[in-house]
Amino acid sequence: MDTIEARVIDVRRGRVEVETTSGTVACRLRGRLTRTRSDQHSLVVVGDRVLITTGGDGAGTIEAVLPRRTTVSRRASGSIPPGAHGSGLSRRSRFAQQVLAANIDTAAAVVSLLEPRFKPGTVSQFLAGSQAGGARPMVVLNKVDLGDRSAAVAALEPYRKAGVPCVLTSATTGEGVDELAEQLRDRWTLFFGQSGVGKSSLLNALCPDAGARTSAISSATHWGRHTTTGSRLYRLPFGGYVVDTPGVRAFSFWEAPEPEGLAELFPEIAGLAALCKFADCTHTHEPGCAVKAALDAGEVDPSRYKHYVRLLRSSNRRAGR
Repeated sequence: MDTIEARVIDVRRGRVEVETTSGTVACRLRGRLTRTRSDQHSLVVVGDRVLITTGGDGAGTIEAVLPRRTTVSRRASGSIPPGAHGSGLSRRSRFAQQVLAANIDTAAAVVSLLEPRFKPGTVSQFLAGSQAGGARPMVVLNKVDLGDRSAAVAALEPYRKAGVPCVLTSATTGEGVDELAEQLRDRWTLFFGQSGVGKSSLLNALCPDAGARTSAISSATHWGRHTTTGSRLYRLPFGGYVVDTPGVRAFSFWEAPEPEGLAELFPEIAGLAALCKFADCTHTHEPGCAVKAALDAGEVDPSRYKHYVRLLRSSNRRAGR
């Protein structure tokens, strides 16, 4: 029985689908993988590189998960439903870890200005969390055909100033889709965002053969309906892949980053840190702080800085400081 390497493209309700050089294979998990669910590196998520064996019926068995190059994880409430193998969740009393994807190059926060409303805090948290996991962050503001275009441009300005790639798109009119395609070309990309921002619609615009399900915003709540029920990897016709994920309303770090490395997750702060008077400056109260000076001069976005301070306090509490 031969062992071959494959890439996980779909995980849901105990079913794992992988892609090999000769096609796709439906797989089950080897028992030892399901028995070590508390170790995130033994779980199977979309994007994982795995070793599989196949039987005479064409079905496969995942024997091992190869080391992950990057991961994007968030903290989710609740515990693992019985039998939800490969969901990316590990047991905790109050919270569960959800690994959204592995081995990706780019993590794209897909947002909209009005339907649903833009949430800067969630975007900054996701961008920092993605970078902590080794992925290149970017922001895609979809539905630019709705509402005030100047307001949409202004909403992205803090991220542009931080050096984060930003794209304005409309899956309805096609605006910005070609520009987005160039950003994604030959990359492995994760789409993350609230339900209703148009992740699946954008995917269908980029890849007409994807056939990702979409639905309209609720007129009563102005929130999106959960159409995508599980993460899935799609091959882009111009090169690269996109992981489409179910909509979420918030993103929280699974583990708060170390205080000493937190500034590196905010490029606009990291770029100024070398100019501070003290090498161990926390950019909160020290004299001669270049970050505080830039903040006062309007060169650092107040909402981004506020989020940095909030994460710093959380990290210090975790470190017992």
